[in-house]
Amino acid sequence: MPAIEASQLKKKPPPLEKVSWQWLPFASSARKDNLHLYHWVRVVNGVPPTGDYSFAKYNKVNVSLLCLHACLALLDF
Repeated sequence: MPAIEASQLKKKPPPLEKVSWQWLPFASSARKDNLHLYHWVRVVNGVPPTGDYSFAKYNKVNVSLLCLHACLALLDF
């Protein structure tokens, strides 16, 4: 029976995807001022992610609450 070296058992298999990180611009659909910010993005096989900023869904404000707050402020409540 052939012997297997311990270093062979600890080796990781070669990755199927090449993963890198790039400093890329992004725009959030939650903002109306077309502000472009930058952050680190995980790029797989040289293809950066597309679509809306993943956290934009958390940045939307309930307009009815803002209007209610503004109306109450005008009435000195």
